[in-house]
Amino acid sequence: MTKVSDIYGGNWVKAEHLKGQDVTVQIESVGVEEVGEGDDKKKQVVLSFVGMEKRLGVNATNAGTIGALYGDEIEAWAGKLITLFPTTCQMNAKTVDCIRVRPVAPAGTAPVSQPAPEPEPAGPVSF
Repeated sequence: MTKVSDIYGGNWVKAEHLKGQDVTVQIESVGVEEVGEGDDKKKQVVLSFVGMEKRLGVNATNAGTIGALYGDEIEAWAGKLITLFPTTCQMNAKTVDCIRVRPVAPAGTAPVSQPAPEPEPAGPVSF
């Protein structure tokens, strides 16, 4: 069954796309883009993933987690594996769905100085 959110969901990964599961992905590329409009416009790290159409805008919490795993230089994150998981967080005094990055490298992840192995297929989850 087709959902409205599938058609008009935009280019961004959302918590609902993870279908309640941890999903390990390989970072294909890392960039910095201006997101938002007007007074809400800001620079944000944006990740693309191998085999995935949708991208992830990385907030400060997730950037700190990935940085702790793979270093402060965001360009070095390309090729690395991370595990995304759906959870909730507070935003403007409301509890909302969000995506976080697990603070441990996925099993089989190569050290920072070596290329990461190809990730295993994500199973039924794709975005």
